[in-house]
Amino acid sequence: MTMQPETGSAWSDWQNDMVVAEYFEIDRIQRSGGTVVKAQRYRDLGAVIGREEGSIESKLQNISAVLDGLEMEFARGLKPRFNIQQSLSDAVERYLDGNPSLVFGAPERPSVDPADVEEVPIPDRAPVKPKLERTVERIAKKYNHAERDARNRKLGALGEQFVCERERQKLLRAGKEKLADQVRLVSQLDGDGVGYDIKSFDPSGEDRLIEVKTTNGPATTDFFLSRTEREVSLERADVWRLHRVHLFSSTPRIFIMPPPLEQSVSLHPENWRARF
Repeated sequence: MTMQPETGSAWSDWQNDMVVAEYFEIDRIQRSGGTVVKAQRYRDLGAVIGREEGSIESKLQNISAVLDGLEMEFARGLKPRFNIQQSLSDAVERYLDGNPSLVFGAPERPSVDPADVEEVPIPDRAPVKPKLERTVERIAKKYNHAERDARNRKLGALGEQFVCERERQKLLRAGKEKLADQVRLVSQLDGDGVGYDIKSFDPSGEDRLIEVKTTNGPATTDFFLSRTEREVSLERADVWRLHRVHLFSSTPRIFIMPPPLEQSVSLHPENWRARF
């Protein structure tokens, strides 16, 4: 059944649910390497829900803005528009609640060779974004990337192994077999808590103490730093480096941050110790 387009009226919950489902289907097709003819999909959806193509595209861009607020990747070609209605945010939350693998799926090691992972520049400090609509802020707390990363030991271990292999392969490609043999995954061999995860070397033989922070989120996703990690970064500033691995399970990228980290990020205390 084809519906005549509505104009000026509020979107109903079922219409919002349909456009959110369409958004994630477009994203799924794109990520699997398929081609999306957006204009045709907008026409087909519009015939079902009774909304104009331009209105549908605006809603899809609003969904990108919600996902951006959740520090999730948004669909290609749908730049965020931040005039988000609460009813649409509610629809996104319903969809994520019904598809938890999108945010809570088990981390997977990417299929790419670690040595081939692109090293990218440290991102600029993110510009101030529009204040999140209250519902989006609530969803962001529920699906917070940084907190999930901190709790997810498997993701952290996979990222450390990945970077460790990358260091060994870089040294092998530089003809430094003996140095490659000496690269150590300290966090798993000696235990966590020494202020870095990997003992590696540059091709000249100089030490590299590498702390790895891994996320499936974008480059600007927050991360947590322990007191020990920060102290070691300052005490061994000449050789300590933070490797930030992002988009890990999909299209991994790495940027490397030297101390002091305050040159690139803002550090904020997050926890308090309670004593009796």
